[in-house]
Amino acid sequence: MKFRCRDLNPGLSGESRDYPLFDPKKSTSYKKLSTNHALARFFTRSNNDECNFNVTYESGQSSSGIASVETFTFPSSKRVPESIQGIVFGCTNNYQGQFASNTLVTGIMGMNRSPLSLIGQMGTKSVRRFSYCLSKLNSPTKSTFLRFGNDIKEKGNFQKTSFLSARNDYSVKLLNLSIGGRVLTLPRGTFSSGCVFDVGSGTTYLEMGAYNAVKNALIQHFDRFNLTRVGTDPSFPGDLCYLLQRGFRNYPGMVFHFQGANFEIGPEALFRFINDRFCLAVMGTQKRLTVLGAYQQQNVRFIYDIGNEKLLFAKEDCSQDKA
Repeated sequence: MKFRCRDLNPGLSGESRDYPLFDPKKSTSYKKLSTNHALARFFTRSNNDECNFNVTYESGQSSSGIASVETFTFPSSKRVPESIQGIVFGCTNNYQGQFASNTLVTGIMGMNRSPLSLIGQMGTKSVRRFSYCLSKLNSPTKSTFLRFGNDIKEKGNFQKTSFLSARNDYSVKLLNLSIGGRVLTLPRGTFSSGCVFDVGSGTTYLEMGAYNAVKNALIQHFDRFNLTRVGTDPSFPGDLCYLLQRGFRNYPGMVFHFQGANFEIGPEALFRFINDRFCLAVMGTQKRLTVLGAYQQQNVRFIYDIGNEKLLFAKEDCSQDKA
């Protein structure tokens, strides 16, 4: 977990934000991580006996700062806040990338299987389960709850798939993809690295072989209706766009076929409708990587049942996720 902080050095100030940066000097429970701490081994020890971190993300963003310890307090289903002492986090005073200037994001919270993640540090308090549900972009509800343990209600018809073993993340086995009800013909082993659901990724990424197969299937589909292919809109980097045609409704959906479960992506989440055109909201990557991003996760409840090694998901109106 990494959160932007006001600089710990006297005379230097952090950036101004609508959401204020965490100021360690105003906290009575803040302290720098001791080099004798059990989690200190994950950090670099500096010459002045501080535990430092320096992380570069897949997107090219980078973050560095001081490993720290603080008490984290959360709203609770018990109607009173609950606090967890001694949470280790990265107090970032140097962040490079898109979050540094044009968003309200002030922190990144890791939830993987690492001992450093929030779920890893919460231990039995979380009952080894967490859940989230992202409301639609055009919803007036701009925030929802990250839920833990018994606060998660399994309402609805959930599908289940298993996590791949021996991985630090929550990868699941992806078998194939469908476009408009037709299963794609892909080489064996295309998705050998599995698939990760990532709310930190704005959209979905497919390795290039699978991406090109998806794109070709869509081109064949839209060619049947004589739609006009155009360049991309400056506000969206996709490379497959068409002019909107009045009255046209034959937009196909997409299905991720996982082991034991199917994740359906409707046209409203497969395409971005921008001004006078619509574009495929899926990107290709040269890496052996399949990431199902936040845009395609709208209005779906996800439950990470770590104890039983399962990922559960079901459609839901996430704007109704109330305490």
